[in-house]
Amino acid sequence: MIKTLLRLAKPHLAPLTLSLLCRVFNQLGTIAILVVAGHYAQRLFAGHSMAIWEQLIWPLLLIGVGKAACRYVEQLSGHNAAFRIQEDLRNQVYWQLEAQAPDNIQDLSTGELTARVVSDIERIEVFYAHTIVPVLSALLVSLLVTIYGYWLVGPAAMVLFGLLLAVGAALPVWHLKRNGLLGQGIRGQFGQLNALLTDVMSGFSEVQNWSAMPFFQRKVTKQGQELQQLHNRLAIRNGTKDALSDVLISSGFLAMLCVAWLTGEALSLSALCLYAGAFGPVLALTRTFEDLPQTFPACRRVIAMLDVKSSTELCTSNATPSSVNSDVLLSVEQLSHRYQNAPEKIFEGVSLSLSAGRHLVIQGESGSGKTSLLRYLAAIYLSESAPLRLKGQAITMKNREAAWLQTSYVPQQSVIFPASLRYNLSLGGNYSDEKLMQALRLVCLESMYGALAKGLDTELGINGARLSGGEAQRIALARAWLRNTPIYVLDEAFSALDKNTERVIRHNLAQDWRDKLIIEVAHQPQGLNPQCERWLMKEGQLTAFVD
Repeated sequence: MIKTLLRLAKPHLAPLTLSLLCRVFNQLGTIAILVVAGHYAQRLFAGHSMAIWEQLIWPLLLIGVGKAACRYVEQLSGHNAAFRIQEDLRNQVYWQLEAQAPDNIQDLSTGELTARVVSDIERIEVFYAHTIVPVLSALLVSLLVTIYGYWLVGPAAMVLFGLLLAVGAALPVWHLKRNGLLGQGIRGQFGQLNALLTDVMSGFSEVQNWSAMPFFQRKVTKQGQELQQLHNRLAIRNGTKDALSDVLISSGFLAMLCVAWLTGEALSLSALCLYAGAFGPVLALTRTFEDLPQTFPACRRVIAMLDVKSSTELCTSNATPSSVNSDVLLSVEQLSHRYQNAPEKIFEGVSLSLSAGRHLVIQGESGSGKTSLLRYLAAIYLSESAPLRLKGQAITMKNREAAWLQTSYVPQQSVIFPASLRYNLSLGGNYSDEKLMQALRLVCLESMYGALAKGLDTELGINGARLSGGEAQRIALARAWLRNTPIYVLDEAFSALDKNTERVIRHNLAQDWRDKLIIEVAHQPQGLNPQCERWLMKEGQLTAFVD
């Protein structure tokens, strides 16, 4: 895992290196202040004449200014590198989620997914900004201090080196291993609490309507108490680690005195100040290690998302069929599907060869695989053994985005974003107001539009709070019509509409969609063109519909 994290940091080595050098100079400056002050005091106590400005104030002032500059550059460059690495990591995670969706993330709740792609990635910043540089700087400063200490006090400096290893390496590693499972439990509990709160908020109306708030309050309280108990255990262990560090440092001070006494070496005030300042970098490192029990589980969760391969990932073969009908727009042969970890296939041996101008309506019982089939035909799912072909070309991960540009997919649960009506219709596309109004008229939303205070620029609220289910579904249909693609894949896209409205909208869209390939799932469609082809998905087979 650490190797993977370091590999992600390679493009940002320059600012990380600058941060490391500045941190080393800053920590050496802290030690130098103590040593300079100790040397001045020792010379003063010995009766030497000392000029306070030249030999104390000005050196301390210069070191202090240098420390401040180094500290500023260290923080600036280190956090800049950490945030840029986070940006790269987010991009990789989001691209990976797109490749996996929806099959490998469908078991994750909204809150759990949010915890992984938001708070876990934020937590990784601790590793880059507060772990890599502190570890390396503590190592470098400890080596330099040991070398200087050996020159200053002789063999007694080896006691200091051993203590630096114990306090800065052995104790933190022991602490990290001891709290690995505890940190993993904290991140897991945090993810569950986040998932619970997010899912409660998304279903807030139902929770209130059913007077279920006390039940969920108890669940949240219990989850919070369990999380707090884990935090308390971690705090106790952090305190134990700090106490052991203090014991080691105190014991080392006594040991240095004993070694100096046995060897006959005098310990100067400068040496004692060097000893006192030498533990600053390693103590800062031990405080950093207090966060790692929670940081490493977050890192593992994010890396696990990057490593997961989609169960529907397609092979990179670009082989074309032996004979290709130029009129065929979309085709697939012997397509089968099973859910992850499911022993039986949902459907098997489905073959379709579809051209423009056809309208297929697929019906069947719930759970028969209709939605899964549509996702294959929309290139959301990909099959290794039976690739989808668009105009004869196999759709792969590499060219799937180009296939999406040719397909408009309308799911049953229409997504309304917390943005304006204009944005929800265009989704970033460049359409004139006249075109957007035409789309609204086609899906019978003139009355809704007339009630909006700011027209197209009216915010629709979180999850489309200002809309009914039917209005949200009609916005999704208008959004699809605006794209004007050759292929339309509709999954119960009219299910929330009353029969009369469905008939009117189908009639309005029929003229523009007469040359398109329409594939839809519909239980009780109203106002269908008599030339529509009706198919039945039953017992894993797709067959022509027989009344």
